[in-house]
Amino acid sequence: RPAAVTSRGRATDAAAHQRVVGDTAYGDGAHELATFASMLRAGRRVARAGARAAPLSITADDLRARRRAGRSRQLALFVLDCSGSMGAHQRMATTKAAMRSLLASAYHKRDLVALIGFRGRTAPLLVAPTRDVARAMEQLRTLPTGGRTPLAEALRAAAEFVRRGAARRDYADTRVVLITDGRSTDADLHRGIAALRAQRAALAVIDTEASLVRLGRARSLARRLGATYVAFPG
Repeated sequence: RPAAVTSRGRATDAAAHQRVVGDTAYGDGAHELATFASMLRAGRRVARAGARAAPLSITADDLRARRRAGRSRQLALFVLDCSGSMGAHQRMATTKAAMRSLLASAYHKRDLVALIGFRGRTAPLLVAPTRDVARAMEQLRTLPTGGRTPLAEALRAAAEFVRRGAARRDYADTRVVLITDGRSTDADLHRGIAALRAQRAALAVIDTEASLVRLGRARSLARRLGATYVAFPG
């Protein structure tokens, strides 16, 4: 999708977060006016015409657009297990501390962040895509916990989030970070896994299981998702 442009020719969409690396023909999807490059092209045209040239003016053929490359909008979608399976208060507090570290890392990378929390029977979007990490951290601080573990619903919610973002081309890249011990009270977990895998997003599973004898549910989930697996606490 081309970047939107204001009346002054400034990019207002994803292109605003990329660096300018040159210029190209104006139009055909490139609509961010490169004023200096356009004036320079007009000046060269007038110079070539010599004495026959009219006073300097910029024609449609002179117009140039900024060419950008590099960093565009990156999004980290955190999907956090807030159910009773997360166990004792201290364990959830440790998990939230880890989440704060992940959010801080996203902030330093200037990534957008979003947060889905799942417990009971639902997996709502708690924080819409934002660079306001302080707001995400505040939401995390007040996040209630307990109840059932609708893991399949969380996976479907994450898949739908990624699908909609891809359809609108909102983000150059979406990474899904699932933070859970892998337990589920859903009978159709395989459908949630299939839905998320179908989006082909970069996936990571952070295993919060803290028992002395690990059951390996999160590791198995990561394998079925084709995701990177990280044990926490390590």
